[in-house]
Amino acid sequence: MIKHYLRVVVPLAVVVGMFASTWAADAPTFRLLPPAAERKMVSAQGVAERWVDPDRCRVYLGCQSQNASLSEARAENNAAIAKVLDAVKALKFDGMKMKAPSLSVQIMYSNQNYQELPKIVGYRATQEFTVLLEGKDPRVLSDQAGKVIDTALNSGADMLGQVSFFREDQKALQRELLAEAIKDALANAEVMAKAADMKLTGVWQLSGYPQYQNYEPQNQMMRQAAMPGMGGGGGDEGGTTVLYGQVKVSCSASISASVE
Repeated sequence: MIKHYLRVVVPLAVVVGMFASTWAADAPTFRLLPPAAERKMVSAQGVAERWVDPDRCRVYLGCQSQNASLSEARAENNAAIAKVLDAVKALKFDGMKMKAPSLSVQIMYSNQNYQELPKIVGYRATQEFTVLLEGKDPRVLSDQAGKVIDTALNSGADMLGQVSFFREDQKALQRELLAEAIKDALANAEVMAKAADMKLTGVWQLSGYPQYQNYEPQNQMMRQAAMPGMGGGGGDEGGTTVLYGQVKVSCSASISASVE
């Protein structure tokens, strides 16, 4: 019984030893940090940003209806929003998407009188929806946004929110900016070290998760004929002109490096 046991254990020990030696050869080398009191460190931040053309545009629209009867207010609002949605859908722009409207109801009270409780005088039903436009040419997006607004307003919409331009897929750009931000932080650290008659000996830490920020330009709308040279879609004569701009994407990073 013992002989058989040894015959099994010895080969296993050899195999385990082979794997252990292989792992030891490939294992990374770790170096302990010196005590905090003995460390000579410098910390620096870096920033990278880029302005790019938008490829998406979102328009916020809606309808409101007021009535002394709740059921009547909702019925009128349903009819109004259905008419607007049908008119906008009829534009049939390539890639256009519409988000289903959200319904909210607000109770309307009489003017407050401190001598008696306010009375319910009616209801306000509101439905809002968004239209998403896609395209590589921002001028086309701007022109389509103006036509969506005109079509909605002419069909009965009485709510117009913001018009936002943005860039949909930013992953590749964000990675490029991350690399640039780290290089900028490293260059700043080298300047700081050189000013103190020191030099960098290694990067100890890349601290913090990089924060990507997407700044959307504030858009202006003009219900007028387009003027030559304006940064916006032309639209039809007397239509709404939506002014657009580039989108700024930025990234920041920080590093801690040892110096001597």
